Amino acid sequence: MQPVLERIHHVEERLARILTSGWRNAGSEAQSLAAEASDLGETGLPELAALIDRVAQSQGETEALPAISLALSACRMLRARLAIDQPPPGRWEPLKPASAKGKGRRDELLPIARLPLVGQTVWACVGLSGSAPDQLILLADPPPPPPPTAGGGPGLIARLFGKAEQPSPPPAVPWLARTLSGHLRWQGRWPLGAGGEVQLQALLQPAWEEPPAEDDPLAGIGKVLAKGKWSDRQILMRSAARSLTIRKAEVADASAYVWPDPAVAAAFRAALPGRSWILLWEEGALTTPLALLEPSGLGHNAKVIHLAP
Repeated sequence: MQPVLERIHHVEERLARILTSGWRNAGSEAQSLAAEASDLGETGLPELAALIDRVAQSQGETEALPAISLALSACRMLRARLAIDQPPPGRWEPLKPASAKGKGRRDELLPIARLPLVGQTVWACVGLSGSAPDQLILLADPPPPPPPTAGGGPGLIARLFGKAEQPSPPPAVPWLARTLSGHLRWQGRWPLGAGGEVQLQALLQPAWEEPPAEDDPLAGIGKVLAKGKWSDRQILMRSAARSLTIRKAEVADASAYVWPDPAVAAAFRAALPGRSWILLWEEGALTTPLALLEPSGLGHNAKVIHLAP
C-alpha cells in the first residue's frame, strides 16, 4: 500500500502547486494530470482518477477551482483510509440505524430548496440546534413530501349536489415551513470554494414534524416571508457565526459567492433576470446562494425559485 500512498501524495503536491501558482500559470502542469489520472485508474482507484482528470480537462478557473478543491479533498480522505492495512484489534460490527423506538436524539432539518450536485438532485437544508441554525447540509435521496392535511371527507358542494370535485393537487414540499427529523448518515464532503466545505448526508427514518400549536420556532420565518416587502440583509434565522439571510440579488454578485456545483451558478444566472431577492447561507467569510425568492403579493404567497435546471 505504501507506493499507492506515495503516488496519491505526489498528486496532492501537484494540485497544491497549481493552486499556489494560479490557473493561468498552470499550463503543462495541469494538462499532465491526465497521465496521473490514467495511472491511478489502472491502480484500482477509478473514482479518484475521474476527479483528477476533471482538473486536467478544465477550460478555465471557474471550472478548475471547484475541481481542484474536490480532488484535493478526495486525496486527503483516501490517504487517511489507506494508511492502515489492517483494522485495529477488537470486535467490530457494522453501524446500525438507530431504532425509532429508542431514546436516541433525532436530527432536525429545515428544507430550503432543491440544488443540482454532479448529476443528482439534492435538498439544501439547514441543520437546527434547537431553533438556531447549526450547519448547511446537502440531503441525498430526500423523502417524499408530507401528505396533504386531511379535509374531513368530500367538500360541501359534493355532499349537497353530488358533483365531482377537481382532483387535489399533488403533495408539495413545505419549503421553509416545516422541519424534517431523522438520523443523519454521512455520505461525503463537498468543497465550498477553496477553504470551506459542506456535508452530503442521508436521512434515515425521516418524518415530517407537525408545527407546534404554540412557540413555533419557524413562526418568525413565516412572518418575514409573508411581508410584501423585504429589506436588504433581512435575517430569517441566525446563530453566533451562521445565518440565513435575504439579500438583493445582482448577476455581478455571482463571482463573489461559493457554489457546491457549477450547475448551481449557471441556474442562478439563468433564473435571476426579473427577480431581485436571493436567499443566502452565510458562514464566516463564505456566502452560498440557496434559492431565489419572490415576495408575496396580491393573491399569492412568497415563492421559492430553485437553483436547478
